[in-house]
Amino acid sequence: MGRGHRFDVGEAALRAVVPWPRCAIPQVDQQTAERHKEPARVLRKHRWCTTAPTIPGPFREIVEGNGLFGVACTIGPVDSKITVGDHVRVVSSRAPVLEMG
Repeated sequence: MGRGHRFDVGEAALRAVVPWPRCAIPQVDQQTAERHKEPARVLRKHRWCTTAPTIPGPFREIVEGNGLFGVACTIGPVDSKITVGDHVRVVSSRAPVLEMG
């Protein structure tokens, strides 16, 4: 699967490609559509990316200046499924792509 963090979840094989910003949905009240500052305020203190010099091309613009809370992955094989209760197995790991401050 190439370079990067690799892990299996059930029958699916995943490879972490780049860190990814968190979704804003948790800040929106789903009943009223009112937007709140939490949990972004707390996460910003711990997971904020100011610069991302090691992130390639167009991904850098997505990552820089955002709170990171996930990772973009490739997944295979085609039609593999992940279900609740599947075991997670770390296949390989490496040093973090970004130092978080």
